[in-house]
Formats: sequence, C-alpha cells, structure tokens
Amino acid sequence: MLTNTHFIKDLELVEGALYDLEKISQLEGVDLTNMIRLIRDRLGMALPDVVNGLRIDDVLEAHKKGLLNWPEDGKAILKGEKSIEEFFKK
Repeated sequence: MLTNTHFIKDLELVEGALYDLEKISQLEGVDLTNMIRLIRDRLGMALPDVVNGLRIDDVLEAHKKGLLNWPEDGKAILKGEKSIEEFFKK
C-alpha cells in the first residue's frame, strides 16, 4: 500500500535536490541562483504544512482501520517519531 509517507519522502528529496542545485549553480557561476533559491524557499514554506496534512490523513486512515494504539501511536506519527508503514505491515 502506498501511504502518504512515500509522498513526504519525495517532497523532502525534491527540496534537497533544489538545495544541491542552488549550491552547484553558485559554484559554476550560472545565473540561476535567485530563481532556485525562490523555489526552494517556497517549497520549504509549504513542506511542513504538506507533511502535517499527509500525516494527519495517514493517522485518521489507520485509526479507522484499528491499526493504532490510540492516542499514543497517533501522536508519535504526527511528531514524525514513527512511520505509518510500521502499522500497515502488522
């Protein structure tokens, strides 16, 4: 099953790739730095909300299916201490 955790990881990879691209463009003297920085900043601002929203969706879905020890597991997932995959594998 594909959970929102996969999407969270993908978003984090994109943000990391933009960071690397920004650094490379500075070294090579390419004039993309400001554009890349703007994109990365906007993604960085959006990422926490996206991550929280996806985690909430995962928690609600797992709770409906009775997979969580409520509320402890739900809180751990929302804090990023546990991944929803742990509960879907049980």
